[in-house]
Amino acid sequence: MNDDTRVKKVTPGFRSILVSEAAFDKLKKLQRLTYGHQSDPNGVRFDLKDVVSAVVLEALEIEDLPQRALDRTARTVFSSLNIPKE
Repeated sequence: MNDDTRVKKVTPGFRSILVSEAAFDKLKKLQRLTYGHQSDPNGVRFDLKDVVSAVVLEALEIEDLPQRALDRTARTVFSSLNIPKE
């Protein structure tokens, strides 16, 4: 077996990006917490998909959060645009 066959090749679209790196880091920190007592060796560590789904569903129950989220999205997107000055 040559070295080329052992190397995993990454193709475009290999990693979906659904959240920013900052949000992903916070979600991973939340995932690393165990459910139950921290010192309990039988504590449960949840899958990241389940953690993210719970966070999103809980957040969307907060009054006026959907509109605030859209406003924040607009600010982020518009500030990232490179609008040429006339």
